[in-house]
Amino acid sequence: MNEPKTVIVEVDSRPGFVRSCWKFVVVVFLILLVLKLAGIGTVAAWSWWWVTLPLWAPFAVFVAGGVVVFFVALLCGTGD
Repeated sequence: MNEPKTVIVEVDSRPGFVRSCWKFVVVVFLILLVLKLAGIGTVAAWSWWWVTLPLWAPFAVFVAGGVVVFFVALLCGTGD
């Protein structure tokens, strides 16, 4: 008899990718922070909002995406 073949599918949950992205975000923030506090270059004249941008921008994009999805779902609802 022919036995069915077992297929193993590896799911890439990408925890390493997410971890490395956050490392990059923290490194960029620390570089901007040091430049701002030391008064080096044009970063010294930047607002603190721009210096902290690497920390809060991913959350802002996530929230904005959620708002867009919410309104699209609201507008394209079933109309019950």
